[in-house]
Amino acid sequence: MNGLTAYNFPAQVAWKTLNLLVERKGLIYPTGTAFYVWQRSNRVIVAFDPSAIQLERVNEDFAHALSTRLHGRRVPLRQRARHQRQLHARHDRHRHRVGAADGVRVRQTP
Repeated sequence: MNGLTAYNFPAQVAWKTLNLLVERKGLIYPTGTAFYVWQRSNRVIVAFDPSAIQLERVNEDFAHALSTRLHGRRVPLRQRARHQRQLHARHDRHRHRVGAADGVRVRQTP
């Protein structure tokens, strides 16, 4: 277990999103609701309040940094309307392992 089990995954996403917003100075107001988090069957959705954050700070780089903090889980950024942005963090990690069966040769250095 890596601490990001299904039981506390929405809370982890919320805390890591808030910390990243604070680091990147994306919050307009220091108090109040900046985003909403809700859990779906296989992912957690983060919907940002456009009146509480600077939307230009929530971009692909933000999604990549959040993905890194969530131990490699995919976090696609979706823009639902002109002033709405959502992040979708998946519970599971999808990684493709590359090996000899995939036609890749591994060279060992002496």
